[in-house]
Amino acid sequence: GAFATRPIGAHATVGDYTGELLSAARHKARYGGEREGWSDEDEAWLASRRARGVSATGDYVVRVHDDLFVDAEDPAVSSWCRFVNHDARPNLALKVLPKGVD
Repeated sequence: GAFATRPIGAHATVGDYTGELLSAARHKARYGGEREGWSDEDEAWLASRRARGVSATGDYVVRVHDDLFVDAEDPAVSSWCRFVNHDARPNLALKVLPKGVD
């Protein structure tokens, strides 16, 4: 996990949670446990991850809203923010902004 080494003020931005954007259907197809609904694109995605030694567990997927998920498992398209800990008592909140807006 990632931990702060100094206090961070309220409402401060600590980083961008980046990764591959997935629809709810694509998320369910890839991480729902069955390959129902898989496309040739999904097969190529999995083959690419395996060839590069990148897992496909879904452990770094964040739900932004009903039909948008960010998959940050692949380090080639994600940031360090994927290592921010998740806790039963979170002290960080997800703020969704269009790309390029702080």
